[in-house]
Amino acid sequence: MLEWRVGDSTTSGQSQSRASARDGCRPPLRSAALLAAYVLLLVVASIGGFFIGRWSNNRRVINQAVVERLMVEELAWRSGDAALYGGLLDPVMEPAARNQLLADFRTRSPREIDIVPTGYHVLAGDRLRVEVQEMDAGNVVAREQREYVRRGADWFRAR
Repeated sequence: MLEWRVGDSTTSGQSQSRASARDGCRPPLRSAALLAAYVLLLVVASIGGFFIGRWSNNRRVINQAVVERLMVEELAWRSGDAALYGGLLDPVMEPAARNQLLADFRTRSPREIDIVPTGYHVLAGDRLRVEVQEMDAGNVVAREQREYVRRGADWFRAR
């Protein structure tokens, strides 16, 4: 009878460990480190996604609030309602600036006007710089930069 033996018993044990390493088995410490790195990556991606979502939602809410304020201002211009226009101004604005805006409103209203926001920049959590175009019958009458400030849940024109 023919019996094949290659190497001694210690050599066959080493070849088995090499074969198991080639089959995809890793030492336990290396697997734990890879698992920890993977979990850390998932946690960082989740937190990043959460904050990006909040930032995007905040920008959408701010944009909607500014558009709504500009629509009310258009209504005030069209109706010539100085009280409505005054309610859009920052209550703690310097009196001279407030009086100037109200005097300008009284001399130029009522008139058909469209106020279109062309961009805005968040200056701080409660302050915005808004770029607007005033349009009359489709023609740009004026371009200006305004500042808005949040007081409670509302945005008021500060300048």
